Amino acid sequence: MVRTTIAGVTTAARFQELVDWMEEWKAAFRDNSKWTETVNLGLGSLALIMSGLLPFAIDGDLGFGKPSLVLPWVRHGRLGSASVMVVPCPSGDMSWFFGGTRMWLRLMEVVESDPLMKQTTNLGMATEAGSRL
Repeated sequence: MVRTTIAGVTTAARFQELVDWMEEWKAAFRDNSKWTETVNLGLGSLALIMSGLLPFAIDGDLGFGKPSLVLPWVRHGRLGSASVMVVPCPSGDMSWFFGGTRMWLRLMEVVESDPLMKQTTNLGMATEAGSRL
C-alpha cells in the first residue's frame, strides 16, 4: 500500500513542482532567513513532514563491516512541526517500516483525529517509549 502511494506521486511533474516551488522561495535563502522557522516555532500553520526514502547503494565501511541500513537524522518535532519517515525494509521483501517519527504530542492528537489517518495504536505499532539508542 505504501509503495503504491509513493510510486503514484514520484512523477516528473511532481518533481518539477518541487523545483518550481524552491525557485519561488529561494529568495528567503538569499536574505539569510529561514522559511521553515515560522512553522518550527509554532507561529504559522502546523506542518507534518512525511517523507519516504528509496533504496540506494551503501558503499562505506566504518570499520565494523558494510552497513545494512543507513537513515538520515531529521531534526523536527519542535512546537509546530513533526516528521514521519517511512523506509524500505533492508531484507528486500518489499515491506516498509517507520524509520523515525518525531511529533509534538498535541500535534499527534490532531493527526490522529483526521479521518484520513489511521491511529498508530490501531495498527499495533504503538510502544510506550521509543528506542533510547
